[in-house]
Amino acid sequence: MTDTLPYRKVLNRGERESYYAQGTHDAIIADAEFISANQLMQERAAKSSHTGKKSNASPLKMSCNICGSRFRRKKIRSQIYWACVGHDSRKSDCSITQIPESEIHSAFLRLYYKLKNQSSILPQFRTRLLEIRSHRMLWSSDVIELNKRISNITSQNQLLAVLKQQGGVDPDVFISRRNELAEQLRAAKLEKERLLNAEGDDTITQTQVLMEIIEAGPDFLEEFDGELFGELVEKIIVESNERLRFRLKNGLELAESIERTVR
Repeated sequence: MTDTLPYRKVLNRGERESYYAQGTHDAIIADAEFISANQLMQERAAKSSHTGKKSNASPLKMSCNICGSRFRRKKIRSQIYWACVGHDSRKSDCSITQIPESEIHSAFLRLYYKLKNQSSILPQFRTRLLEIRSHRMLWSSDVIELNKRISNITSQNQLLAVLKQQGGVDPDVFISRRNELAEQLRAAKLEKERLLNAEGDDTITQTQVLMEIIEAGPDFLEEFDGELFGELVEKIIVESNERLRFRLKNGLELAESIERTVR
């Protein structure tokens, strides 16, 4: 801030001393999750750009919820359809008829729009996973011991502040002891975070990756993007002739209706 009125914020280009404080606030995303998420994104980016050419193969992977068969892609009079192998083999065993590929693409576009603009389902899902992991670790002896240590350090910090206000501690001693407690508190929190991360699975990391992919993606898709689909969706499960279920890379399944055209 400038020293004279009106006070203004200006960029410090060496006119004043500058300081860097590390570990003063709890991270929104754990370091291990952040690193893992970025590694996954880099690996996927490397795979997609390995050949430098776009593949003509469709990224769609589909299975039938009624008979369990896979779907195959076929062309009929210049139109692309996806057909259940079980239905094609024996229609009496499966009622799922062939689906135009354009309708599947449209269902994905609607799903993406909801994830990008209308839904907080992924953040809520990640929060729920973190809660479950925390509850699972609640009675871990190691975590209980660390919680006690954190509470004790916090109490010492509060007592030190009271003593300083009452003039019962030398300023130099106060600063030294406060810094020592801050380092102990940081170490204890990092150790607790490490234990909690060790007990987690890849679902939280995968959810974080999906959130970052969607955050970096366009607000609106005008046409089907196979590369983006492949980054988000593991497979499609055809529930009925009117409903698809998209299984995302983190295992979460979201349903979308399909609009059958009369043929």
